[in-house]
Amino acid sequence: MKFDSELMLKPMLIGGIVGGVLSAIPIISCLNCCCLLYAGSGAITAYLITQKTMSLEMEDYALAGAGSGAIAGLINGILGLVIGTAINASLMSMMGMPNDMASQQMAGSMFGGVIGIPIAMVLGAIFGAVGAIVYIKVKE
Repeated sequence: MKFDSELMLKPMLIGGIVGGVLSAIPIISCLNCCCLLYAGSGAITAYLITQKTMSLEMEDYALAGAGSGAIAGLINGILGLVIGTAINASLMSMMGMPNDMASQQMAGSMFGGVIGIPIAMVLGAIFGAVGAIVYIKVKE
């Protein structure tokens, strides 16, 4: 197993960005209930790598898929935190919530979002690797 940065880095970034952005969009994020979008980012990465070469081992595809899924988890966590904070702030102002309650609610929501980022990255890495392996097995 070797990491060929010239071959793997660009597909990992593309797959991770696509999976992460789609995972952060509120309606589309429903597909991520089973980490489907993280697996999709791994499959996109494997597809892009196979367009250049087919001479890699299965472990290399899994490594690239895991990297792509981790990137997707990071992007999803950051964008989800920003989008969730904006939605919470607008909802609290529409409900007429007192400022002290609103600030406590926002702090708790942001804390949960920050804690969720590493969890999303780990889940993204696991399911990104699975997505890449499934793609390669189906393609064979």
